[in-house]
Amino acid sequence: ILEQMLGGAVDNPSLVEDRPIKVPPWLTHGFDQLIVHRRAGSPSAFYEGFFASGQMLNPEEIFAVENPENLDPLSYDLFRASSAAFVKTLLEQEPEGDASMRSLLHDLGMLENPQLNVLLRQYFPEFREMDQGIEKWWALQLAMLGQQQRTEYLSRAETERLLDEALVFRILPSQENE
Repeated sequence: ILEQMLGGAVDNPSLVEDRPIKVPPWLTHGFDQLIVHRRAGSPSAFYEGFFASGQMLNPEEIFAVENPENLDPLSYDLFRASSAAFVKTLLEQEPEGDASMRSLLHDLGMLENPQLNVLLRQYFPEFREMDQGIEKWWALQLAMLGQQQRTEYLSRAETERLLDEALVFRILPSQENE
């Protein structure tokens, strides 16, 4: 992340000299949790559980966390899950979420006082087109993340339930007196 943020200063290091470059915690924790999640096969149940609890952090709450390590364990996990979901939705934006993310990271590193909401609207089309605000967009994104994907593995219990349903013959009488 830091490499992407400093990439614009390769030819002109004076752009970043004498000023600290800070990676927002939601980005580092979001990418880290997203990698962990993808290695686990990207189970939708991960997000579905948080979404069903109604406790996912909204983007403004995610951005406001300065020191996630100081959070209690439950809040820390909630922050990481919310950050990962936010990073994932940004990366999956059409037409080129990954290119937009690189541009966002570049500006976060090169600008003196970057305004995150302005940069998000600049690089991510869905932010520009929001009429009902970021909260509604965020709720829709979380709902989509919580839906089971076709390539996702079923749990053992779900597999057994579906096999029982498919392999058990049920012979029902056609009339009450038979």
